[in-house]
Amino acid sequence: MSFSDLILSAFLSILSILARFFHRLRRAIRRLHPPPMIRTANYHFLRSCPYTCQYCFYPDTNSSFLPLPVALRGLRLLRAAGFSKITFSGGEPFMHPKHLAAMVRACKEEMGFPVVSVVTNGALVREAWMEENGWAVDVMSVSCDSFVVETNVRIGRAKGERDRGHVERVFKLREWCAKQGVVFKLNTTVSKANAWEDMREPVQALKPQRWKVFQCLPVPGENCGEGAPRDASDLFITQQEYAEFLARHEGLCSDVATIPEPNVLMRNSYCIVDQNMSILRNDDERKIPTRSILEVGVEAALEEAKLDVTSFKARGGEYKVVRPAACGASVPDW
Repeated sequence: MSFSDLILSAFLSILSILARFFHRLRRAIRRLHPPPMIRTANYHFLRSCPYTCQYCFYPDTNSSFLPLPVALRGLRLLRAAGFSKITFSGGEPFMHPKHLAAMVRACKEEMGFPVVSVVTNGALVREAWMEENGWAVDVMSVSCDSFVVETNVRIGRAKGERDRGHVERVFKLREWCAKQGVVFKLNTTVSKANAWEDMREPVQALKPQRWKVFQCLPVPGENCGEGAPRDASDLFITQQEYAEFLARHEGLCSDVATIPEPNVLMRNSYCIVDQNMSILRNDDERKIPTRSILEVGVEAALEEAKLDVTSFKARGGEYKVVRPAACGASVPDW
């Protein structure tokens, strides 16, 4: 080996040593002074759903989901990485109620997540499930985009054209949450189909602890654009139309916290974990999956996702969850 080759080899060795040193130093600094992070993960563990909402951003394109032991391993990784709230979503989580029950129980009892939440359209929830598993669910977020039967059918939030019971099921689930001391949240997506609607009376009757009001979000490849399984292009609304809906619903009772979520705040401000335990990056409209946390770990996947912590905080993503006392009170009709 020539002298120049020796010099080059030594130089490369030094560079390698320095790279390892600075990598370890960076990790040590991050442990001592961790950067702000979103500590709520939304695990969309399946796409299956009995409804066909036109603007769904995670529509029913397949029926696959991870085996329970694999899913639990991913959830343990999230908890170990510092996540304090886990939300199970879909699709519709209650398509597989036993699988869902096993996960919420493990997250609450074994992993110690301070907050366990479920997002549902209410179509498949049964009171027996709530009685058996309500202790492990802190928050039930129920999707209801309209209190008008015809509007729900048009949107696709119904099990076929003859299904008239969506609103009735929402009110029934509200009662079950009250009995089990589970926080009741209401999620409403505002679109061309319901932007005209006055929901003040039914929302006040339901008295959700939080009412999240989403502006219908275009997601190319999911609910609009070439190759998308759904087409909601005729349902997207302007910022002005969204603002008018919010203005109409100002002044609800003090027990209801209305949380507006316009498109600009939603993009990349959710830590969405998909069926394969990849985090979905959504800062450029399309949802781009990172490598799975099962393969590269949570930290590496978060670095790829580059989530928007500022928007997460601006849309009220950080809040204290206080479970109400369980009671047998019924919810009044409206």
